[in-house]
Amino acid sequence: MDSKHNFDELQGGSNFLPRTLSIMKFTAARIEEIKSMREALKLSSSTKLAFQTLPKHMRRRIMSHNPKRVPREMRTRHVNQMSKSGLSATPKKITRKHRRRPRNLQDEYMRRQRKISWLETHIWHAKRFHMVNRWGYRLPEQPCDKVFRACYRAIAHHCLLQDISYISCVSITGPLEILLENFKNICDSSSGVTFAAKAFIRGTREGQTTLFFNNSNPKRAIGTVNFMWNPITDSDSEEKRTIWIWIHAAFYNDALNTLIECFSLNTLCTNNQSKIYKNENSKIFLEELKFDLSRFRLTGPLSTAILQKILKLAHLSISTDIEWDENFLENPDFEESVAKTSNSSNSEITRHLKNTLIENSKWFKQLLDNFKSKKILNEQETYWKTLEGATSPDQVSPHVILSLIATDPRYSYPKKREKALPIGESNSNIKYEIPENVNKSWLWNKDIRNQVFNSKLPTKIINDLRSDLLVPGSDLHHCGAPIPVLLVQQPGCTNEYHGFGSGWDLIVPSGWGQPFWVALIMRGARSGGLREFNSLLFECERQQFLPPDTKAGAEEEKRLSDLQRRKYFARPPNKRPNYRKLSITNPFGFQWKDIVQNWSSNEINDFYVIRSKKMLEVLQNSLKHKRFNDCIDINLNCLVPVRIKMLDKGAPKIFAVICLPHSNDNCKKMTLMEPLKEDLNEQKRKDLRSSHKMDLKKRSKERKKLKKVKRNSDSEKLESYRNEIEKLWLPDSTKNVRFSSSREVIGFVTKAQFSFTRAKNCANGYIALGAFQSLVCSSAKVLVRNVNSLQYRFGIVNVIV
Repeated sequence: MDSKHNFDELQGGSNFLPRTLSIMKFTAARIEEIKSMREALKLSSSTKLAFQTLPKHMRRRIMSHNPKRVPREMRTRHVNQMSKSGLSATPKKITRKHRRRPRNLQDEYMRRQRKISWLETHIWHAKRFHMVNRWGYRLPEQPCDKVFRACYRAIAHHCLLQDISYISCVSITGPLEILLENFKNICDSSSGVTFAAKAFIRGTREGQTTLFFNNSNPKRAIGTVNFMWNPITDSDSEEKRTIWIWIHAAFYNDALNTLIECFSLNTLCTNNQSKIYKNENSKIFLEELKFDLSRFRLTGPLSTAILQKILKLAHLSISTDIEWDENFLENPDFEESVAKTSNSSNSEITRHLKNTLIENSKWFKQLLDNFKSKKILNEQETYWKTLEGATSPDQVSPHVILSLIATDPRYSYPKKREKALPIGESNSNIKYEIPENVNKSWLWNKDIRNQVFNSKLPTKIINDLRSDLLVPGSDLHHCGAPIPVLLVQQPGCTNEYHGFGSGWDLIVPSGWGQPFWVALIMRGARSGGLREFNSLLFECERQQFLPPDTKAGAEEEKRLSDLQRRKYFARPPNKRPNYRKLSITNPFGFQWKDIVQNWSSNEINDFYVIRSKKMLEVLQNSLKHKRFNDCIDINLNCLVPVRIKMLDKGAPKIFAVICLPHSNDNCKKMTLMEPLKEDLNEQKRKDLRSSHKMDLKKRSKERKKLKKVKRNSDSEKLESYRNEIEKLWLPDSTKNVRFSSSREVIGFVTKAQFSFTRAKNCANGYIALGAFQSLVCSSAKVLVRNVNSLQYRFGIVNVIV
């Protein structure tokens, strides 16, 4: 049989393929095929519209009217289909609200901040959170979606992020001896550590203490503050030191005035938003850094992993041998991005922006040229790398302060939101001792903070540079401006749930709050508000942040009381609980002074909360061993902070009364009820209400005439009726609180909810010290009754130390 003939030259044939191909000739030969293929693509055999090809979870009803709700890749096809079907593809007429929008949003935002201050992350929060006015700020209270359990899971297993920049900073500089001597007048060593504690004075850790009014401790407290000392840099710095005091916005003015009075300061000058005070004799300077720093709190085991992802060390990314900023600023893409951002000629603006960025980055170049500073940066890098395998922040030494110089986080945003995990292997052998130079930070220098603020590029320019990348989603090679930041470790719980609630506080200079916040969110952190802040304190079994013996605590209680009062009288009469029948003296408030007076044999003028650690430990040991300690003076006019764990059923609420059980009350008995009392004002209310209705009916014609002339003659009568009917509804709060019920009242509940760590309902509150001996005799068992209920529930009391 003959062999098959081969034409290919590689197989012995005479024909060969050309070594090159002419694209033009090849395309021209197949132009008809290309045309037919394009026509076929235009004519789809599918009977579905463009938006109908989307998955069901991506479809929206508004897509048939608004093309912008359709994904971009099929938007053109969708608009063509809409125009063919007779529907208008153009958007509807611009609304009046849109036409009246401000031309300059920045100016409008500044106008809206004249009375109420905003955080740097306000715009981000306002789109996702319920916002409230609190302490002079517009703050996020809780997310719009139902994520209460999700936030707890974030604390326990992931990371919860909170913007606590409303805790403002005050800087005090002066001779160390004079500072410590004056601090003694506003601190109390029995309530915990003070500013002079050896563990904190070297600046390696952040401390916490209670601030009191000048020369009035331990009774007139202001609130709890955090503080950190500027690290010692050389031998001469022992004479002059700087301390940062972080003050909650609820008592910021009281604390600031106390510090000014304590050091006898006078106003020296006023900057844009901060003031500087000085004492010429003692050479003490006080400066408000209220708007100079932003502070974020990360809570949860993945806090360290998230920070490892976003904090890229600047001295590793920037070399002194390369003029990194000039090279970047000379890039044509940079000039084009500036031209897009500004609507004018780019030459003058680009030149000005270049000069500003170069001038404000010189401090870091000088720092890299300094051998001692470079050594400090290397030590900080070494310690930061040892934390790569940390599975929980509680593995780090408590309250440690770590300084880093990071790059602009906007250059390393991930393409989509992701979950950060520990970089290295699990490492349980992390150094508990603090290296010498990890806390030395350039954030303490005001000039450097101003330069860092001015070195920030507009986000629009960075987005334009990212859009010009050849490979979409890849990182920008430039590392951005160097930014000094501080990390402060938060130890979390110290009870049997050790490490729960631990995390980090991230402190960044002003202007950089929003970029760092978005970077943290993109790496998997879940955001929380004031509700989550209070829930975290509750789960960690700590005292509430604003105790009732402080001015800020009294104002917070009044706010809650007024809120509950308005809700109560907004209901119709047949839906209101009758507190006279329920034996509740004050359903919308806490009668602290009355309860302390009722349990004391002495006449008292005021009360205070016990803060002495030794005293609280003695009280807790008395409950634990069921033996009263005779050294306790029960006639003191003070309150004891307690934690109540419900034994069985029962969900206590705020304002609930804490009572002592009778000797024959059995905790296994299901129903312990308060006897229902008679309401003597019930008929009076009905008569007053009916007479008021008749009076309104008679005056209806007269009121219509007065409305036309815009006069109101009934306002005084209506106000008097409202006050009188409220008095008839509410019980007499002047009666003896202790014996107002069948069981003796010893305190009130200030915070109550279901505890996820304990898997049962718990409550925080305060009880009178005079009732403590009786409480020990009852084996630390109490009865809790809500203000709208007759039923008592059993609980076990522990003192919050």
